[in-house]
Amino acid sequence: MKPLRIITLLMLSLAVIMGVQCLTAEPAAAHNWLGDCVVDFDNTFALTYIYGQARGNFGYPTGIDNTGELQPCNATHQACWTYRHRCFGNYINVEDMTYGHIHLTFDSPSLLTPCFVDPGDGPGAGFGRTVGDNCVAADWIHEPRTLGTHGNDHWIKIWMEDRVTHQPRVFDMPIIRVTGTEPIQFWFKKSNGSWWYWSNLAPNPWLVGGWVQDVVEVRIRGAQAAKGPYFIGAFSILD
Repeated sequence: MKPLRIITLLMLSLAVIMGVQCLTAEPAAAHNWLGDCVVDFDNTFALTYIYGQARGNFGYPTGIDNTGELQPCNATHQACWTYRHRCFGNYINVEDMTYGHIHLTFDSPSLLTPCFVDPGDGPGAGFGRTVGDNCVAADWIHEPRTLGTHGNDHWIKIWMEDRVTHQPRVFDMPIIRVTGTEPIQFWFKKSNGSWWYWSNLAPNPWLVGGWVQDVVEVRIRGAQAAKGPYFIGAFSILD
């Protein structure tokens, strides 16, 4: 079945109801790019420049004041971001569209039942491990993580930002790894303004690069069959 081509936001909403899939469509021809950038959710740069290093599993929109201090995003900031992964000198942004935050969940089993420790640096307490009678802070910017969501209705936006102009850049996405137990909807906007999508991608690595080419934006939410939050382990980008 050919993928459904979406022209307007109204039609995009109707397409969700129709639930057409496009996995059997003929892929487009490949491009020549600088290279492959793997975006995971324990990137040191991205976690260093998100407020509080997402130490409590929550990733909030972040800005920077005129002294260089990271703060929760507010109207005084010239720019804000959430999870910002540096890629070929530009930025891949992963942003919430629904709940005001994303979840950057710790993967370590030793952090499933954490204690909490506040180092006194301003953003408050974060996940730690009990060692004897003490709570020892996790290494928040180096712990393995997964992108999690608040619920199956949580929309996540992915786009590439030019480091100089701060405008969207065109990119390809060769692969996305859906983890956890719940399926996702996967939407992508081509550089010509048209929207395309898959209605149900189950937990698996998906080789979507034959279709997700020359795009300016990807949006993800839980599939209609999803019963709870969905999770993304990683994806790759060609810039």
